[in-house]
Amino acid sequence: MSRKSDDLHIKLSKLVGADRVKTDKMERLLHNHDLAPLPPMMEMGFKMMPDAVVRPTSAKEVAAIVKLAIEERIPIVPRGGASWGYGGAMPCNGGIVMDMTTMNKVVRVDVENLEVVVEAGATWENVAEAAEKKGLFIGCYPSSKPAATIGGWIATGGIGVGTYKYGSVRNNLRNMQVVLGDGQIIDTGFDYVSDHSAGYSLNDLFVGAEGTLGLVTKVTLKAEPAPDVFKPISIRFDHLGDMYPLLYAITRSRVKPFHISFVDENHTDYLKRIGRHVATDGAVLNLVLEGAKGQVEWEDAEINALIAKNGGKRLPDEAAQHEWEENPYEFRV
Repeated sequence: MSRKSDDLHIKLSKLVGADRVKTDKMERLLHNHDLAPLPPMMEMGFKMMPDAVVRPTSAKEVAAIVKLAIEERIPIVPRGGASWGYGGAMPCNGGIVMDMTTMNKVVRVDVENLEVVVEAGATWENVAEAAEKKGLFIGCYPSSKPAATIGGWIATGGIGVGTYKYGSVRNNLRNMQVVLGDGQIIDTGFDYVSDHSAGYSLNDLFVGAEGTLGLVTKVTLKAEPAPDVFKPISIRFDHLGDMYPLLYAITRSRVKPFHISFVDENHTDYLKRIGRHVATDGAVLNLVLEGAKGQVEWEDAEINALIAKNGGKRLPDEAAQHEWEENPYEFRV
């Protein structure tokens, strides 16, 4: 351990305790990349190895670390589940990697006010499960929800599953607790308010900022009453371009799918070649309907009518259910 790392270890340990500060080489190696390693030539222009990894457990500790970083002129990189593959959680000039996964509590599931308050390091899957136990539903989440954290997805823009129907994460936020670059702790909105219909939206300011404007430590998410039915639908085409008329017709109808995704014929052929299970060859359009039983039945019938007019072959429900269950594991291969 270098003298610089040793000195930093001592100062950080005074703030959060020695057990939550790591400066050994192995720990720093584990935190110099995210899901997908960048090309080796990146190491020529950037210092991706952090000087220290620290795991705070409160906004006050985050603020104290920020203030220390200002004094020491050391950069901070916030890190959630690191399930992104584009370098967002990686240092580019060393410094402190702040691992937020120790701040992972579901603080409150509020059925009366339709909201869920959660710390930024909790995974979307854990939050969805906590909401489901109380009969609530979070309208959008990342496709990597088993690993992606609340704060990480907010930092990267929050476009994913459910966005087509419920909007991005910015449309499903009521409030955030954020530590600014000077160590000040602020709220960006209000709990118990369904939608901010007037005034400035500080929530929007921090969505997609990737930690450059502040560190999100706690979030109040808007919730919905849980739907009666989830109905996955998969439709096969010979080629990706063939699905355009149907996709166009669906998006110009009164049908509002919860989720729309597709894979081309090259992807399904690749999966077959490496021995993975696939429901069919060709390109596949996947839709998911959700809501009250009667509404879903009507939308299902409308989609069948649109398939008859615009082409495509509907796959069995079992195949569609399999595609939906595999959706959170897009990098499984």
